[in-house]
Amino acid sequence: KTYREALENFAKIPFDIVADKWRYEQFESTISPGKLNDRWWELRTKYEGLRAPQPYNSSNLDALMHSAIYQVHSPATRGLVSYVAQFQILKAMCPAETALSEGCILSEDTTEKLRAAMTMGSSVTWLKALELITGKAELDAKPLLEYFEPLANWLRNTNEVDQTFLGWDGDGALFTAEEIPKPRSGMDGGSGILSEDRVAFPGGLCANGQECLLDSHCNGTICVCNDGLYTLELGSTVNCVPGNPADSGFGDGQGGLVIGLFSSETTIHPEPEPTTTTMGTTTSPKTSGSSLSSTLIPITLAILYLLH
Repeated sequence: KTYREALENFAKIPFDIVADKWRYEQFESTISPGKLNDRWWELRTKYEGLRAPQPYNSSNLDALMHSAIYQVHSPATRGLVSYVAQFQILKAMCPAETALSEGCILSEDTTEKLRAAMTMGSSVTWLKALELITGKAELDAKPLLEYFEPLANWLRNTNEVDQTFLGWDGDGALFTAEEIPKPRSGMDGGSGILSEDRVAFPGGLCANGQECLLDSHCNGTICVCNDGLYTLELGSTVNCVPGNPADSGFGDGQGGLVIGLFSSETTIHPEPEPTTTTMGTTTSPKTSGSSLSSTLIPITLAILYLLH
């Protein structure tokens, strides 16, 4: 469980650092125009241990392949901050004897501070909101390290037994032609790239053969979440999530974040009242999410809301 979490999210932290460092070096004019691509790969190698899969052209700009560069007009480290903060909040809200890697069940009393901070919205800074919840007005990565400690110990032991080389300071070698992933065929006239009209996201139309993405499948008309997942609507965005935020006390009419939540097997769409938080009727999925998922999802939503 923690291994998968590390691969899916923890491993993204170095990229957030790379994206912003590269961007701000441009703002400060410390990179010459002809060296932008060279510097991009220097930073990715230094912080992520990644090399270009094949020789790159210095006149190109490979950074533009990433939405954090071409689409999001805000610091990429925003994701890093929210990721660190969610473990800090988890630590503050779980009982002292809790093993963070196992998660905990949050009671209504426990979530009161979180709800109160979210209700304040942008009237307070995110650091002030963090202080209201955790008692500290500064980021602390210790809870994150505590969460991953069992995995880190396992990796140390495994690497010692296997005599695995750690780091990426060697010369490295280019990928062979067989090792480079092959693009899909038969899409967009053989280009291998799916155009916007060939894909759809949860809640989107798929009646014309679009491929449903992000843990969803086509029911013949629209993309719906796969079995065992909940459908979470935030504004006009539909997401497929494994846990039920309602289990952590959201949706009791006390104000704050307004969301609609219902299982993938129902078509009921909740209509929130102007002054209350309305939660749609939820039916149990075939495979319920873990208590950790139910805990981290609302915390992540809270932090992203506060940083917005």
